[in-house]
Amino acid sequence: MPPNSNLIQNKAMKFAEKTLVRRFGSTKVKDVSTKRVGCDFFVDGREYEIKGTKSPREIPDTDEHEFTEDGVFLPDFLWIVRFLPGKPPKLDEVSNDEVNKFQHKRLIRWRFSSQLKTALLKESKNK
Repeated sequence: MPPNSNLIQNKAMKFAEKTLVRRFGSTKVKDVSTKRVGCDFFVDGREYEIKGTKSPREIPDTDEHEFTEDGVFLPDFLWIVRFLPGKPPKLDEVSNDEVNKFQHKRLIRWRFSSQLKTALLKESKNK
């Protein structure tokens, strides 16, 4: 994960929430980002996935539960919030239909065990 990616994602989530509340009202916007349901916000029965970046081109990778096994993007909208130097945040709003016009690449990653990390740390202290 690139440095500061969580910071950028948090800024993007705050920006998106403010924008959604401004458009739809606070009672209709529900933050479900911590529930791992395949999107970040529910608004009037629609699902919004939010991605934050400091790049004019990049779209950060997403979690597997936001796509079907066949590579179909599930949320109704993908919002990419771009934080470019010296400019206000730029919002790219992409519909589900637009996202699904393209074939996306599935990446599978493995995370090393925290037990291995602990064992290596102990080993390095003993040297």
